[in-house]
Amino acid sequence: MNTETGRIILDLKNTRPVDLIDLTSAFDAFAREYKNSLIESNEPYLVDEVSLHVTSIRSGSIIAEFAALAPYALPIIESSNTVIDFCIHLKRAFDWLRGEGERPKEVDTEQLERYASIVSPVVKDAGSQINITGGISGGNLTVINNPVYINLDHTKASRAYEGAKREIALMTRKRAGLHENVALHWYQARNDPKSKGGDRAIIESVDRKSVRAIFINASV
Repeated sequence: MNTETGRIILDLKNTRPVDLIDLTSAFDAFAREYKNSLIESNEPYLVDEVSLHVTSIRSGSIIAEFAALAPYALPIIESSNTVIDFCIHLKRAFDWLRGEGERPKEVDTEQLERYASIVSPVVKDAGSQINITGGISGGNLTVINNPVYINLDHTKASRAYEGAKREIALMTRKRAGLHENVALHWYQARNDPKSKGGDRAIIESVDRKSVRAIFINASV
């Protein structure tokens, strides 16, 4: 039986009490970006099957351990590697926002807002830092094999936060207004209104990234 499970440890070393809204927003953004990374890595079939589940909250600083699990909290083989891919994806995004890496091929304002939310508790606490460790654990769940590390102190987190907000402002100005007579290409169609993946389309003249598509008339 395969006992490997994708796991992420998020360690927020705070020096001041953390606002509950900021903390829950950071966790929510973390989980949403994981779902988004499944779509970007061409694994949208897992979006409705796998989620990040909190498996433990430890004392000391704020330490949360997440596992990529299917419904009923059961691990599936495909979910393990998605954790590594997600952590690599997140590290590259934060490097870029701090001016130390290449711009992702596809990024939108919703993603940027999530990146800002993840680091927000560190930005508001000058003595804090956030450490994220992701990888695969086997039978010994306390050990993560070949982990991916993300380490952001207050200065680095602030640069990432400011970078995200700056990109949002630039993209908002670019997209402002009504776009008519533009080409739309279907990226994904799902005949399931409850699906979190949903219908997605690309309008390259506005953004090369796929976005949610909503039919005005449900019978179309």
